[in-house]
Amino acid sequence: MSDTPIPDDVVSLIRSSITSVWSLEVLLFLKAREDSWWSVGQLVRELRGSHLLVADVVSSMHRSGLLDHSRGTYRYRGGSNDLRRVVDELERLSAERPLAIRNTILAAPHDKVQVFADAFRIKKE
Repeated sequence: MSDTPIPDDVVSLIRSSITSVWSLEVLLFLKAREDSWWSVGQLVRELRGSHLLVADVVSSMHRSGLLDHSRGTYRYRGGSNDLRRVVDELERLSAERPLAIRNTILAAPHDKVQVFADAFRIKKE
C-alpha cells in the first residue's frame, strides 16, 4: 500500500494550497475544530509558531478557499463538496502515510526563487 501513488487531486491541492508541512498542520488543526473561529494570536499560542508564519499561512489558505475569514479570525471552510472530499483524503493520507504526504509537499514547486529562475529557462523549440 505504501507504494501506491498519492492521488492526483491530493497532489494538486498540495501544489496549489499547501506550501509547507507547517501549512498542513495548520489546516488539519483548523479542520479538527471547524466550528470555532481562531485569531492569528490564538493559533500562534496553540501551535507555537511565529506570528508572521501563521499570518502568512492562514492568509494564503483563505485566498485558496480553504478557510473563512471574519473580523480577524479564521476557520476551516472546506469549500465545495469536491474540495472537502480532497481535504478529507489529504487528512486520511497524512495519518496513514505521513512520510509520503510530507515528501509530496517538499517536492512541490513552492519556492519563489525557483519559480523566478524557471521563468528565465531557455525553452527548446
